[in-house]
Order: sequence, then structure tokens, then C-alpha cells
Amino acid sequence: VRHVVSVDLSPARLELATRIGADATVRADDDVLARIGELHGTQLGIAGTECSTDVWLDAAGAPAVFDTIMAGARSNARIVIVAVHKAPVQLDLVNLLSKELHLTASLGYPNELGEVVAAMGEHWERFAPIVTDHVPLEQVRDGIDRSGGGGADGKVMIVL
Repeated sequence: VRHVVSVDLSPARLELATRIGADATVRADDDVLARIGELHGTQLGIAGTECSTDVWLDAAGAPAVFDTIMAGARSNARIVIVAVHKAPVQLDLVNLLSKELHLTASLGYPNELGEVVAAMGEHWERFAPIVTDHVPLEQVRDGIDRSGGGGADGKVMIVL
């Protein structure tokens, strides 16, 4: 993987992305496709100007993010959905077909969760920077609310 770009609304999460290895960041309220086009280049495609990005990851679960990816992806790009979308998202099949996009998804539950937990324990130094909140077990409800409601800049860990 070369030249990773992270897109987010939160300045704290963008700074965290840079600390853990993102090559560039883009604020989600900027013209995302124009900025990514500046960073990765553009090309003329069947639907007009497309970003020359090879792989797009949707880790947000927001329909606007998915729509932006679909609009900016170049022909034959790979799009991977890793976010949980809580409502149906409209899919433009003409765009998918005409650009011959590769759309797939990945869900770590329930099959890979044990492997992930084991890897996190074994390689904790690699994962430590993304843990931004430690919550005691007595405040687990608050931790879950912060984690699921976007109140945390990174991952929330419940401490026993």
C-alpha cells in the first residue's frame, strides 16, 4: 500500500491518522474528491474526471461517504465497505457497471474477532496509539455511548 489518505470531520482523528501512518489527510467538509485528485492524480473516465486512487475504504457508515466514493472512483477501482451502515444505501448500478468497479465488504464479527483480540494482545504497541479512551468497568455504559456515538477520537477500551 502506498500513499494512504484519511478523510474525517474530526481534526483529532485526522491528527491520529497522521501519527499512525497516513501520508495525507483531508477534512470531510472540504471538496474531498478535488483534494484526493490533487494527491493521487486524476484521469478522464466514462463519467468524467475520476480520482486515480486504486482502493477506497468506507469506514464511516455514512451514505454521503459511499456516494462520494462511487462518484470519484476510477474505472476498475476496488471499494471495500468495512463500516456498519445502519440504514439501506442507494446503489447506482449504472455507475458500478460502467466503471466496472469492484465492490466488496468485510466484517470482523463473529469469525475473526478471536484472532483480532489475540493479535491486539500480542502486538499491543502497534495498536496503542488508536486507543484514546480508557473507561473503568463501572462506567461501561458511558464508554459504549462514547464509542458508538462518535464522542471518542479513537477506540474506547473498557478497563477491568
